[in-house]
Amino acid sequence: MLALGGRPSGDEPPARRTRAQGDAVHIPLVTRHLSLITAADTLLNLAIFMGILGLSAVLTELFTRKMYYRCRQCGTLNAKRRTQCRSCGQVLP
Repeated sequence: MLALGGRPSGDEPPARRTRAQGDAVHIPLVTRHLSLITAADTLLNLAIFMGILGLSAVLTELFTRKMYYRCRQCGTLNAKRRTQCRSCGQVLP
């Protein structure tokens, strides 16, 4: 005869196996390999980040040289439209 769940009575699902307290946990060797890949990926990401940061610094420097004069006396950046330094008053090139 069928029980409420649609199974014949007496036919129970297999019991789930539980880990006993003394059993060791199996950690596959693949985990060690994956951690090395993760470290390599991290170093690659760091190198890419440093490259982007360096490239943006170079582009900023090129933009600054194109748009501003640097005063020879005090080192202040001045717009190219200026004829005198805004800090010390020296004549700009």
